[in-house]
Amino acid sequence: MVNQTAQLPPAPLQTDTPLWQFSVKLWGNPRSADAALALQAQGWVVSHLLVAAFSAQQGRVWDGREPETIKAWRQEATMNLRSLRRFLPKSRPDLSDLRQRLAQAELEAERIELAWWSLHLQQQPLPSTRAQGALALLADNLAAAAEPSAQTVELLADFASELIPAATREALTEALQARAGYADEQK
Repeated sequence: MVNQTAQLPPAPLQTDTPLWQFSVKLWGNPRSADAALALQAQGWVVSHLLVAAFSAQQGRVWDGREPETIKAWRQEATMNLRSLRRFLPKSRPDLSDLRQRLAQAELEAERIELAWWSLHLQQQPLPSTRAQGALALLADNLAAAAEPSAQTVELLADFASELIPAATREALTEALQARAGYADEQK
């Protein structure tokens, strides 16, 4: 049942934003896409990961806070479409057209969510970034998306693999481990 008090996104909403283009590029990397889906299966919100990574690329600190209106859109539109799509078994060819249309609608709902995020980020004052490197900013922003754990650090590094040189992946992993509070236990 749709929550009748949830707000619709502001109109008109431009959906072809730099955040959307960034997201499409990131999803084009199979390693990043697979990691994002694995994190989603563990309860992470992929749009938070995308906003965190995009903000880091823009040199912005992201604190992980989400406006209630965007959260309600995700819960009422995107998640309901996803639940219905997942309900339809892939083994039923007679339902494949409906399943495909629901997947397209789900993707469009996610695009609208990211457009709304884009608008929200534009309306926020640019925080003064701490004196930190790009890698530390990325690790901080990803940690703000959800608390990293021993099980998710490698997936987060995989998710960000499109954004960082391969030579710095280990440094990102270590930075995420430190934020998860278990780096010393691993040594």
